[in-house]
Amino acid sequence: MRRLSFSTTVSAFAESDFIIEAVTEDVLTKQQILISLDAVIRPDAVLATNTSSVSITKLGEWQSPHRNALL
Repeated sequence: MRRLSFSTTVSAFAESDFIIEAVTEDVLTKQQILISLDAVIRPDAVLATNTSSVSITKLGEWQSPHRNALL
């Protein structure tokens, strides 16, 4: 657990290896967060999302071609 960190600011994730997005179950909110994170994190970082009700296909529309994403 000591290697985990949490933040509410996008810039804090710039050097992270693995990011899990877990905001509210709203497709627009999730897409905005994913797009914002994609703009600041390293190209080799993995960006994952957690959802139980939002369409994975819809969330995947944001994905840039170079990103390792777990949807």
